Amino acid sequence: MDIIIIIALIALLLAGVFLLPRLLNKDARKPSKSKKDAGVKKACKVVQNFATYNDCKYLPACRFTKNGEITDISAILIGRFGVFAILANGRNGEVYGTETDKNWVQIIAEKKEYFPNPIKQANEAVMLLREPLSNKKIHNVQIECIPVFTAPKLTLGVAKSCKYYTTKQLKATLFNDKYITDKKVNVDKVYDALKEYVINK
Repeated sequence: MDIIIIIALIALLLAGVFLLPRLLNKDARKPSKSKKDAGVKKACKVVQNFATYNDCKYLPACRFTKNGEITDISAILIGRFGVFAILANGRNGEVYGTETDKNWVQIIAEKKEYFPNPIKQANEAVMLLREPLSNKKIHNVQIECIPVFTAPKLTLGVAKSCKYYTTKQLKATLFNDKYITDKKVNVDKVYDALKEYVINK
């Protein structure tokens, strides 16, 4: 019996020797390589699954152009409630920014990389999506576009007042009554109008 106890104590001691430095060193758990697409497909799949099971239309990875500028929208959901789009952001590491900044910053291993403010991009995407509907005389359609941060290894230094989701929050939000409320939107007409403007179809 004493031998078993001694062996167990030795095993615990060895485990502590190898694991304790890792637990104490937070940097060991931080990513060392920059990624820009971590978890993006998973977030888009959440939107696609919602469309499938709630009689909605789904447009994946849409590219639009206006005044020579290209805008990529990760996924678009069209339902009787209106239009819901996401800009999936798969940057990992540390991400910082405010609603009014021109650019946000991603930090990996003390290296900084700047990228366009996703909140502003989402607001611009709403206006971009509204134009095809207006051109087709389709009015009174609620349009929403939200940045979604999808990387599992992410420290997000962004104010809660900024409108954004994580993948987990996206999944929970889509099952809100807001997205199953019937606002008499003609789903097929809205889908066709938007699809007509996609340049990578």
